[in-house]
Amino acid sequence: MSKRHCLRSSASGGVAALYQRSVYLARTEHPCLAAVHDGALQPGTFDGLRTILAEQSSPVAAAASGALLQTFLDLLASLLGDALSERLLKAALDNASNGQAAQDTSP
Repeated sequence: MSKRHCLRSSASGGVAALYQRSVYLARTEHPCLAAVHDGALQPGTFDGLRTILAEQSSPVAAAASGALLQTFLDLLASLLGDALSERLLKAALDNASNGQAAQDTSP
């Protein structure tokens, strides 16, 4: 197993853990997220979340997904700091627009 593969696997696990924690925290204010149970949280897939949000009214789905995203961003910033979080998110957004997976290329 290559070093790069190990790093990607670790990153996927870290993202999955942050996602799980974000769902757990956000569901206190948005009970519909409680249906997104831990067993359905697989790295790289959000099928459970999509299904739950599709069953909600538009305002409820928008509020729940917005709260989930904000919770995720807050957790990321609390772990990495604002500057590194912003740099990683910018790289992810730039690469997503190009159809590529995000990678931190900074020294």
